[in-house]
Amino acid sequence: MWDKARIIVLSGAAAALASCVVGPNYQPPKADVPGKFTNAAPAESGSPADLSVWWRQFNDPVLDRLIDEALAANLDVMSAVSRIAQAREQETIQGAAGLPSANALGSALRLHSNSNPFA
Repeated sequence: MWDKARIIVLSGAAAALASCVVGPNYQPPKADVPGKFTNAAPAESGSPADLSVWWRQFNDPVLDRLIDEALAANLDVMSAVSRIAQAREQETIQGAAGLPSANALGSALRLHSNSNPFA
């Protein structure tokens, strides 16, 4: 029983390894790669590329409109942090209503048996 299983496993492994062999006349494809990238801006100018409006190179008015709307409605980071802190405080206040509470009142009165309280 084990001999048949071994034969099947070994023949499967041999078939898998044989399928990975490349023929004797295999030549890797030649890729023509230029010596330098010609579409890049000249590096000699010394000024970095302006990436603040990188999406404009797509010349898509819908994309321009969507990004303009997003930038107009976008809150800055400090405002967003403040709003998150405010929301957390409101959550704490609302959650405090469900917590148990305790009240205490105290009073004192001093009377003598021989004194007249109305005098």
